[in-house]
Amino acid sequence: MFLLRRPLQLILNIAVVVLLLGFIAAGAVMLLPARSPLGPLLGSIASDVDLLTNMLANTAPEAVAQALNENPRFISELLGAMVVEETVPVIAEAINANPDFLVAAMPYLDPESVAYVVNNSSELAVGLVGHLDPAVIAEAVNANGAFLAELIGYLDPVALNAGINANGEFLASVMSYLDPQVIAGVLNGNGPFLTSLMGMLDPAVTGQIVNSNGPFLASLVSWLDPVVVAEVVNASGDMLSASLDYINPAVIAQVINANGPFLVSVMGYLDPAVLAASLNANIATVVKVTRAITPAFVADILNNTTILSASAPFMQPAPVAAALMGATDFINDLIGYLDPNVVADLIGSAIDLVEKTADHTDPGFVADLISNRAMLSRVLGLLDVQVLANVVNANPSMTSDLIPLLAPAVGAGAGAGLSANPALVVEALNALNPAILTAALNAHPELTEELSRIMPPSLAPSIASGLNANPAFLGALLESLDAAPIAAALGSHTDFLYDLVSQLSPGVVAPMIRGSNRNPAFLASLLQHLDAGTVAGALNDNPAFLQTLLSDLSGAMGTASAQGMRDNWLAGRDFLGSLIGALDPAVLAGALNANPAFLEGFLANASSLTAEYLARGINQGVASHPFGQDLLSVLITNISPQAAAALAAGINRNVAADPTDNLLTGLLANTNGQAGIAIATGLNNNPTFVREMVGSITPATAIAAAAGVNLSCQRAQTGTAEHPAEYYQFLRKLLANLGPAVAQASSEGLLANPDLQPLVSALINNLNASAVAPVIAAGLNGNPAVGNMIPGLLGSLDATTAHTIALALNANPDMTSLLLQELDPAFVAGLLADNSAFLAGLISDLDGSVIAGAINAEYAMHPSQSLMMRLLGSPDFNGADLAELLNSAGYDFLVDLISNLDGGIIAAAINSSGEEFLTKLLAFLDPYVIAALVNADRMPDYRVGIPGGSIRDLNIHLYVYSAIGLPIPLGQSEFKTFYADIYDPGAAYPDNMPVMPPLPPDVGWPWTPGPQPPW
Repeated sequence: MFLLRRPLQLILNIAVVVLLLGFIAAGAVMLLPARSPLGPLLGSIASDVDLLTNMLANTAPEAVAQALNENPRFISELLGAMVVEETVPVIAEAINANPDFLVAAMPYLDPESVAYVVNNSSELAVGLVGHLDPAVIAEAVNANGAFLAELIGYLDPVALNAGINANGEFLASVMSYLDPQVIAGVLNGNGPFLTSLMGMLDPAVTGQIVNSNGPFLASLVSWLDPVVVAEVVNASGDMLSASLDYINPAVIAQVINANGPFLVSVMGYLDPAVLAASLNANIATVVKVTRAITPAFVADILNNTTILSASAPFMQPAPVAAALMGATDFINDLIGYLDPNVVADLIGSAIDLVEKTADHTDPGFVADLISNRAMLSRVLGLLDVQVLANVVNANPSMTSDLIPLLAPAVGAGAGAGLSANPALVVEALNALNPAILTAALNAHPELTEELSRIMPPSLAPSIASGLNANPAFLGALLESLDAAPIAAALGSHTDFLYDLVSQLSPGVVAPMIRGSNRNPAFLASLLQHLDAGTVAGALNDNPAFLQTLLSDLSGAMGTASAQGMRDNWLAGRDFLGSLIGALDPAVLAGALNANPAFLEGFLANASSLTAEYLARGINQGVASHPFGQDLLSVLITNISPQAAAALAAGINRNVAADPTDNLLTGLLANTNGQAGIAIATGLNNNPTFVREMVGSITPATAIAAAAGVNLSCQRAQTGTAEHPAEYYQFLRKLLANLGPAVAQASSEGLLANPDLQPLVSALINNLNASAVAPVIAAGLNGNPAVGNMIPGLLGSLDATTAHTIALALNANPDMTSLLLQELDPAFVAGLLADNSAFLAGLISDLDGSVIAGAINAEYAMHPSQSLMMRLLGSPDFNGADLAELLNSAGYDFLVDLISNLDGGIIAAAINSSGEEFLTKLLAFLDPYVIAALVNADRMPDYRVGIPGGSIRDLNIHLYVYSAIGLPIPLGQSEFKTFYADIYDPGAAYPDNMPVMPPLPPDVGWPWTPGPQPPW
């Protein structure tokens, strides 16, 4: 559009030349005898066409020229008389009939004399030109360029203007015959004259002349002096503006296309205000001209001048926008040739114009325009950021509509440009309106992705610097952003994100998260597309950033995070797994501690798919770090009670939303054995975490946990297509590595849980006995600290908890049975010996038949090494402990137990236990309980093959070493017990109760006697 101004200038110049030639021709015709007072008379005589024609044909041109040169006043008077006598057409006809004469006479004419005649005979010129033959005049002009150049210097613009304005068609026709080089020479030598003349010309006439002589003007311009043309144009702004409405754009384009070097030069001398005014007043013409101009040519002009930058402040936005949109193909091609330095300079110096023009510009055009990748890349490296930001901020709708139309290649160009000008990012973030930017970015995800993909890491510090300097911008930005394209973009350019996050300050995070909290869907979509390693690395290098980040996140953001993780998995990515495998756990723990609400929100909405990939990440992290330095170990070690409570709350909500397909189930089912060790390590270092978790989980969560444990244990037996069975030894490894502090904290958590009974029942009742019991047993058996851990656990549990556990075990007999089959008797012995209060409460509520069934089943599997045999024979277990336990167990339990136990099992166990065990057992048993048990036992009927219970069918072998008070050994004896009763000496002899016999002497016994019997 800026090029149009130049063509107008050229056209005006040409028009002036043509007029001058016409006047010269008229003056030559008027060359009659000099120094005579008969001018008026001769004017009347000149009305005879034939006479004048013959005179010119037979007159020597030199003589006529001499007469004119010597008598300009006379000639002027003569011409005036011709006008009065209306003989002007006659003169023109005579001139037309003698072209050679006019051509021959010109070299002899005195330019000053001719100018005097023309200046004083304007009416003649006006009438004469219309009757002249353009070819004749052109021939004369072409042959006498030097004369015309000098002549114009003496001409009066006012007088000449009248002739030109009245004879547009003639002048237009003359120009088609003129020699451009000659006319250019004339114009180049008469700048001041042309300047004066231009101000008086009729724009319509000028347009007519130009429209009719495109080829001539195109050639003429190549010979013109740019300085002269610029001076004329600068002084004739109004005339130029008016003329453009009459000029054919194709002609101007033709002229411009053919004269690149000239226009390049002339632009340097033009007055921007004049040029802008012309364009502002001629929208339609500007549009048409730009369509017809060669882009490469225009680019050459623009690249070599500063006129555009200077002109822009004077231009009006509406015509500029209209011109741009009217020639999209041209502008688009033009961009490819432009020098970015020129464009950047133009934008930077024309902020108001650019800002206002955007309101009138079609976004589709702009998108097409800046799709020139190379150009955009270089321009961005040169732009003034504040200028650009002001334009964007002032035109939100334009920006939003523009971005969707941009090609991804534009993003690449923009990225390259930003890379070349890092400071631009810093300044731009401080100046941009985030709401406008987000609307634009949301509308065009491909651009964002492509833009980020090609950004180098070196640009990230600048972006971080910009965000640090303007945190409010980021907060408002995130509120409106569409996350998917952002995440895709970041994920495709990992180094950039790494450097960016690592250099962001914590102060930026709070406003950023406030924006995210208002738009949680952003985070959900963002996480779906992110590259995990990049994020983890960046976060690890900037722990303060992450902690501040999470401390301001809301529960809704946690929800969105979980949704994003799930979508990420569905999209075939493994962001979460990879992220956790690469995260610095101490950094993550600090961040989670700072924001339990976010954690709760995340866990409440994470799916089983998320859990699976979360588990994979955990497994990867454990495998890739030294023992105790992995994510889980360090994370659990450092997590706070508040975060633990939030963790439980989040899991509870997650399970409540989907009891069968949830985060906890998926997590437990997919976490491997090494991760179990890591968790145990973390829990041992932070037992408070366990207490908070256990105290906060719900029965539904316990069921979900059981489902996860079941699946994990099943996989630990069979493996999967992806991993062998050993991979899934999570529960076994976990239990084998837990310490007593964890056990105690767990018991404290259970006691504090308001849903204790349904919680324990839900957990135990839903465990798969065949899969889980052996794993639990193996884990407990393999724990080197089990002697301290489990006692610590049971020592903190009260009778209420025992009652709850008993009810749960009663409802899951297979679990009890299979657990007993796998447990180490030394382990069980330790439990029985050191936790009588708890176990008494437990057993009092246990179903004896269940326990008996478990014992019987276990014996059937290991008849020579049954649990009972190993338990009673364990040096860690003595008869006094068992007696105390049975005394407290409760009559109903013992009746059910004894009634269902296989006597052979008990006998075998007692036989293997040794004298000390049995002695202490009998010494400490409550005789009333035993008597009741004997009487309640099943009575045998050997006639029909019905055996008795475990007591009545028990063959007791004794060695009788005294009888009737005498030391008479009677040897081996065997008996069965069918009935029992208690002889209470105190009741028979209230005042003189006999002394009970002493315990066997200690001498020679390989054990230390236990405590005294209770009576």
